[in-house]
Amino acid sequence: MAAVAASPSSRPGSGWNDGSENTQPQHYAVLIRDLEARTGLTIERVEVESVDLLRQRAVLRVYHR
Repeated sequence: MAAVAASPSSRPGSGWNDGSENTQPQHYAVLIRDLEARTGLTIERVEVESVDLLRQRAVLRVYHR
């Protein structure tokens, strides 16, 4: 398993500024599906490291196969 730190909105125009509500625990399955669709990876687990609501950014640790 590999761990990757990602900042979804770090690339201008990446379209990752949407979905900040998916960082809430009740939306975990939606977050996993969204990341799999965007990356093409099989996601095993995601940890939300930090969330900056003012900048609409989240830093995620993604574990995949």
